[in-house]
Amino acid sequence: MARTQTPTPSDINRIAHVLKFQFPSADFKSLLAHDDLRVSYSKKTKRINHIFLGDTMLFSLRATDGRFIPTIHGAKHLLDMGLSDNIIKVADEAVDFVKRGKSLYNRHVLEILGEISPNSEVVLVDSSMNLLAVGTAMHPGYAMLELNHGVAVKPKHYFKD
Repeated sequence: MARTQTPTPSDINRIAHVLKFQFPSADFKSLLAHDDLRVSYSKKTKRINHIFLGDTMLFSLRATDGRFIPTIHGAKHLLDMGLSDNIIKVADEAVDFVKRGKSLYNRHVLEILGEISPNSEVVLVDSSMNLLAVGTAMHPGYAMLELNHGVAVKPKHYFKD
């Protein structure tokens, strides 16, 4: 595990702003006030690399744009914090594939919750809102519903059996 430490007030402010920008519907107050919140820093840039809750990694930083990528545990916390955007409901016939980390195709997208743009991080759920995976959107949300071919989301984090 990476060497972690308690975030400074400046770090908490930065984390809050980035997460609120990425996931505007979630309420991060309880997470950011948690006593067990830890961060790890890059040795070169001294910027935040990862966000932990205890020993569990919740988010990692994407260096190209400074956004946080949720792990499967981070996505679970997002859903618990009331996330109502950046969610894609998956058709029942594709649930098993997505659970194993396979790409989600446009024809298997049931519903889009919120505005989704290409390269944004999305949470994949089944029709009952059970967490399946976290991934990167390949198309805007409206296009996923209109297209019958092509990859809609490439999963990054999923439940490994």
